[in-house]
Amino acid sequence: MSSRRSGQILLAVLLGLCIATAAAQVRYSDAELSERLPNYRDDLGVNYREVMLPRITPRERAALENARIQFPLRMEGDGLFGYYSAYGTDGPKIVMPVSSLRFLSDLCVATAWLWANGYSQSTLHDYLGMLKYRRPQDLGLIAMPQPLPALGVPDNATDEPAVERVRSQCFSTAVVFVLAHEMGHLILGHRGYEGVTPEQAQANEAAADDFALDLMSRLGDLPFGVLFFFTYAAYIEPHRGDFGGDDAWRTHVAGKTHPLSAGRILALADGIEQRAGRFAAGTMQARSLAADLRVVGETLADPDIQQLLRLQGQSVRPYMLASRKGDVWEVSPPPEPLPDGPFSGFFTGWMGSGPEDGIEVSLVLFRQGDRVHGRYSYAGIAGTVRGRVENGVLDYEFVEPGSSGIGRLEMIGEGAISGRWRSRSGREGALGAERGG
Repeated sequence: MSSRRSGQILLAVLLGLCIATAAAQVRYSDAELSERLPNYRDDLGVNYREVMLPRITPRERAALENARIQFPLRMEGDGLFGYYSAYGTDGPKIVMPVSSLRFLSDLCVATAWLWANGYSQSTLHDYLGMLKYRRPQDLGLIAMPQPLPALGVPDNATDEPAVERVRSQCFSTAVVFVLAHEMGHLILGHRGYEGVTPEQAQANEAAADDFALDLMSRLGDLPFGVLFFFTYAAYIEPHRGDFGGDDAWRTHVAGKTHPLSAGRILALADGIEQRAGRFAAGTMQARSLAADLRVVGETLADPDIQQLLRLQGQSVRPYMLASRKGDVWEVSPPPEPLPDGPFSGFFTGWMGSGPEDGIEVSLVLFRQGDRVHGRYSYAGIAGTVRGRVENGVLDYEFVEPGSSGIGRLEMIGEGAISGRWRSRSGREGALGAERGG
């Protein structure tokens, strides 16, 4: 383990921002979606007819002649990026699945509630990583929990004016951007991705994004929601670090209708910067939004951080999602009891050369059979642990921003652990901790 902060600043900013096809899709009942359908259909319909269409040129409007917006309850695997546009026998259409809109809305509510109550956004990002990398059966669940109950957000969260204000800003501008993006595909004549190269797919997405930004600048609306939208996507969408090689990554991108890349997010940031003076919120606000988007794009492009996000997502379990304070993730006692036994539980202690001059460290270890996974934090740095117990000894690997390595732990009596670790850069040290803190 290392106290070096290389890569930590970018990751901390990303984690502190107010995210697509999930590996394990969140399911909403037909009743839950049908209840929201009228609101989404009416609100988006009014925006489209009365606000957006009057701001486009006659040529652009001609490309949308007879275009319809459809609101199916759900589509298989729709996740966060379930929206699309297409040309049918009866004209162009834009498809906005209610399940995608509901999922995005719930994420915006969670963002707003955590912020308004002084909690870290990291639990939301942990939740998204869990959706991406875990399967319900691995967690002892029938299905993945919906965002709000998973994160402990109360049903009446939006009754708080501060929560509703941020939720509305997040959701409304994100959805208008998505609708404008799909309008852009139709206006620009993009007819799907069958037979299209990954490079052209990325170019089409960038062009549709640029049209959406241009239309929103005509409206005067700064698209604050894209920051939330693409931050969520950065945690839940596949990235290059999830694939074994460039060929596998290109194959994945070729099969996606809305491929996500660092380049796409950086292009969005550039587009907002170029139009900074055209938004009603003002030039400074627009440039601030562009800067925040660049952090997301640059972070997503970092292979070390991609690896860290993958390992963190693989280590998350539902009991780790309790709301917590602070800008930096710190391990705290989980709200539910952990399995009894060696190398399982909440531990606090020290790491370094010895207990007298060591740094305080906290760990949560979760054991299933001979496998152990967990998380730890010290001095504002958080990392993940994965290992195996053999002959009463835990051999593990750890990963944290800017460092990784291996270690070995032994149980001392019933409630303490002790051992040594070594980073791949050559740093070494000891660790000692007791269960329960």
